[in-house]
Amino acid sequence: MNLKKIQVWLLSIISGLLLSCGWYESILQLIVFVGFVPLLIINEHYNNNKSRFSNFHVFIFSFITFLIWNGVSTWWVWNASPSGVLMAVVFNSIFMSVVFSLFRFADKVTKQKISAIIFVSFWLAFEYLHLNWELSWTWLTLGNGLSENIKLIQWYEYTGVLGGSLWILSINYLMYKLLFEHLFNNKVEKYLKTKYILPFVIILPIIFSFILFYTYKEVGKKVNVVVVQPNIDPFNDKFSGMTVPEQLNIFTKLALSKSDSTTDYVVGPETCLPQYIWEDNLRTHPDLINIKQIVNKFPNINLVVGASTARFLNPNEPLTGASQLYDGENKYYESYNTALQLSNTLDAEVYHKSKLVLVVEKMPFAGKWHFFDY
Repeated sequence: MNLKKIQVWLLSIISGLLLSCGWYESILQLIVFVGFVPLLIINEHYNNNKSRFSNFHVFIFSFITFLIWNGVSTWWVWNASPSGVLMAVVFNSIFMSVVFSLFRFADKVTKQKISAIIFVSFWLAFEYLHLNWELSWTWLTLGNGLSENIKLIQWYEYTGVLGGSLWILSINYLMYKLLFEHLFNNKVEKYLKTKYILPFVIILPIIFSFILFYTYKEVGKKVNVVVVQPNIDPFNDKFSGMTVPEQLNIFTKLALSKSDSTTDYVVGPETCLPQYIWEDNLRTHPDLINIKQIVNKFPNINLVVGASTARFLNPNEPLTGASQLYDGENKYYESYNTALQLSNTLDAEVYHKSKLVLVVEKMPFAGKWHFFDY
């Protein structure tokens, strides 16, 4: 198989657009099952022309694919941090291109029979690493590309999102082999083998998922929950246009209008309390006193809201990548994206978000490599 340069360009662009569909709505997400196919065809083209092309060519065209995928899928982060999204899109595309280039290199020097294993294994290893290191950027984990088709992915409860990635990668490779053997190689035996395997790989997980979905029964205690979204403009009002008391008054009025003595929980948005609160002051902070009028009126209610909090570290407490030196004093503090639960019977309960958005919420390697520090 030999492709013209313009065909390689078109295939790399098409691959990026197909992969991006997984991060849009409804049935469009299913296109992610063929997103890698054009890129795999490019890889086959370079495999058939080893003497003419180096691994760098695969890196360049895979980078185009992944740059389109990252850009089209996560452009909206620009609204929060233009520099953050540029860094994330470029670096994530580079990481993906390196992984695909490693697959191309391994595929070139090993037997073709294990090509599928190499492709799937390398990508899953990358996604696992990407979930757990300082440069974690997990939105484009492939399994997330089926997030709106919940009837198809009920088995995620056993495999996690990487199970979905395995499914998507397997179908992509089989679709590529089916197309390649039929259109380019004309090898009937291999074509028929793939043709019979592919339906099982597609259908069996769907059948299992449907069984889980339609046989599921709710268990445990029922609770009455009021979810409040005050719909305050995050760009013009949330952090500058409106005062905090004005925002909390809107939230409180909405919550009280829908709550009664049977309400168990009132849940607010992530930035319900937009100003930093020191965790030593959770009992006395005026914003919390203001918002607690909800639980004062209905004592059975547990109020769960998002806040930005900070706390000073104890002198003997080890420093982490999030630790920062407090201005003018020889002590450290850490800031958090926090969920607070407020009730009439207990002090505020605190939960700190563990997976932070790169650059927007945390800087990688802060405290380890000083040029990354704030």
